[in-house]
Amino acid sequence: SLRTWPSESKGRGCIAKKSVQTIDKQIFYLCKLGFFQITGGSLPTEISERINQIITKKIMPDGTAVDLQLETAISQVDTINSLYICYIQASVAADSITLVYDYYYRDWYIWQGFRADGGIAIVDDILYFQGKDAGKTLVKQDDTAVLEDSGVAMNAFYSTHWHDATFPGIEKKFIRAKIYSITDTANSFNVKSQINWIKYTEYDKDLEFTGTGRKSQNVGIDKVKSQSIRLIFQALAGKKMIITGYEFKTDPAMKEMKK
Repeated sequence: SLRTWPSESKGRGCIAKKSVQTIDKQIFYLCKLGFFQITGGSLPTEISERINQIITKKIMPDGTAVDLQLETAISQVDTINSLYICYIQASVAADSITLVYDYYYRDWYIWQGFRADGGIAIVDDILYFQGKDAGKTLVKQDDTAVLEDSGVAMNAFYSTHWHDATFPGIEKKFIRAKIYSITDTANSFNVKSQINWIKYTEYDKDLEFTGTGRKSQNVGIDKVKSQSIRLIFQALAGKKMIITGYEFKTDPAMKEMKK
């Protein structure tokens, strides 16, 4: 037999796949009628009544007409501030907008003045917006300065995820980290370690790789026992940083979990 859907759901299909986000088992997405939310197996519920004229009529609150291209929408979720963020391009780049839904207070905001067609990311609880214009500008929230290294070199960094040796509740001794650089290019950088899911520095050292082919260095990190550890690599000013892998070695003797 052919399954039919209730008429209430017609016309409410998603128009931009990158607008879809799941927040606390609820699905948020954009369609040609506005923004909708799905909870469990329920029908889509509209959440954008206040800003509908922007989506359906493409008219801003001040009466300005904008040619929004809804199918280009991309989104991100800021769980710290309970925000669903959706950037929509316009045929005129300056008219592109970011619509922000506070899903805790159930209110809408409009952000303008920057490009985010290259993507939206959250790093260390800070929002970054990447443009695809000629300068490929990168900006962060609440800061008008453009982040780029076309003029002055930037100190790039990378944080690994937290490692707990599959036993997050047990203290273990991380003896050393081994860092690999498979390249013919000399490079140097700083490496720091942090433990127990806390953002403070436990170990700090500058490393330099020279020569060709596969290279590796051991980093002693055996100061204290901890439940978890992560590394933060940062390029030194004006230097290259090429890291192709890393691994940890732990002391097999572990402290038993408290019962």
